[in-house]
Amino acid sequence: MLTERQSYILSHDSVHNAVLCTNLSQAINVCDDTVHHNLMCGNSFLLEHLSHPNVEVIVIGDKVSKNSKITISQEAITRIKQIKCDICFLGTNAIDLEEGVSDNDWEIVQVKEAMIESAQKLVCLTIAEKLHSIQPLQICPITDIDILIAKLPPDDPLLKPYVDAAIEVL
Repeated sequence: MLTERQSYILSHDSVHNAVLCTNLSQAINVCDDTVHHNLMCGNSFLLEHLSHPNVEVIVIGDKVSKNSKITISQEAITRIKQIKCDICFLGTNAIDLEEGVSDNDWEIVQVKEAMIESAQKLVCLTIAEKLHSIQPLQICPITDIDILIAKLPPDDPLLKPYVDAAIEVL
């Protein structure tokens, strides 16, 4: 089920072409008269999404990372780079104002970089423990993030620096 925050994004944005997700639980609320093509790199909630009548699910890649549960392969990266989509919901391992979004797995970083490059809008998903943390490999600078969704109230003091950096926090 979508949270109010996720519904807000979709009611204020035009999502027509495709959505790239690393985390299917953050997938979009689909209008009855619109067919969305959700291109999934994350497989952990795939069956849940298949039950929606107006969503076509396309799984990209062939090798699944045991740690992150997303597909990682050169095939996935190549295919993602061929796609132009409306929005990317990106799960984060670490996010920091100075270092941006980062991770510790080179293959995951490459897939996520391709996803960001293919999307018009980037929505980063995180939890409090991952805020203000850094991993060795940068995925993108903080300025690439359009919206940050954390499992915190938007007015939480931990999120204020991101609001001050002109990131919409939901």
